[in-house]
Amino acid sequence: MKIYIAASWKKSLIVKMVKEILLGLKQDVFDFTENGFNWPDYDAGESKIGPQKCFEMDDKALRAADAVIAIVPAGFSTGVELGIANEMKKEILVLNLDPDNFKEVQLEQYHVVAVEVVDYGRKIIDLGKIIGVFIQDCWIKAGSAP
Repeated sequence: MKIYIAASWKKSLIVKMVKEILLGLKQDVFDFTENGFNWPDYDAGESKIGPQKCFEMDDKALRAADAVIAIVPAGFSTGVELGIANEMKKEILVLNLDPDNFKEVQLEQYHVVAVEVVDYGRKIIDLGKIIGVFIQDCWIKAGSAP
């Protein structure tokens, strides 16, 4: 299964954690932090690619994905990606890192299968279980097995 991770650049460490969990579950993962673009390098004139190329790569990967894991709160881009994923009826798991500032009710119009509050104090194995159940549910809904 192809999984797209939508998140802020500020959450890149958590993106890496989620990616490692997904790879351990034998999933194909798109990690936007590894596409050759980052804002500090771009601002310094040292980026390998520009924002337009980055957007095109992200958009292509998002549209090819079977499911999306969004790490929130996040910025405008993640919101756009959630909108596209919703419109395409993709399975969406939202990992909420700040329950005080991001309410589940904001997602009622989305095709969201689960919203999980993730406490930084949790063990990684708990995050792995949450993601594992999500992947398993996606396979069941797709009518196939890994």
